Amino acid sequence: MGREQIDRIVTKGIAWLKTQQKANGGYGKWGPASSALALMALLDSGVTKSCPAVTKAVSYLLDCEPTDSTYFRSLTIMALNAVGEKASGIQERVQADTQWLVEAQGKDADDPITYGGWGHTSHPKIADSSNSLFAMLALHDAMLWGEVPFPRFDRQLVKSV
Repeated sequence: MGREQIDRIVTKGIAWLKTQQKANGGYGKWGPASSALALMALLDSGVTKSCPAVTKAVSYLLDCEPTDSTYFRSLTIMALNAVGEKASGIQERVQADTQWLVEAQGKDADDPITYGGWGHTSHPKIADSSNSLFAMLALHDAMLWGEVPFPRFDRQLVKSV
């Protein structure tokens, strides 16, 4: 497969994604999660942040009521970070979702099932690798913005070893 063929496929994918956007700027049936994934796909495919599909998706994410979900909060952080600017609303949302993740991380060193990890909600009975992975990726993005202290990673890494 040559570069020209890949570029045509990406162009078709971008066009398809734009047709799937709802009037409110969101995508899919999973609200902020679907929309964050679509926004990252658009931006990673070279669509500019001034494109109407991007600006509508950003507005949608900023207007969504944050949920008690590691997955949704993590994807929102990563998508808004992909926009590449700390514009009004974006930075506040990233800070709020980052703080939520920091507080949701398992802190009880005597509980090997949750310590250092994340579950689906802010009060999990068990931490799982999928939610922990998304939280770590989001916190990495937040760290690049200067929004999260290193010990959050340290606690997870200690658990993994």
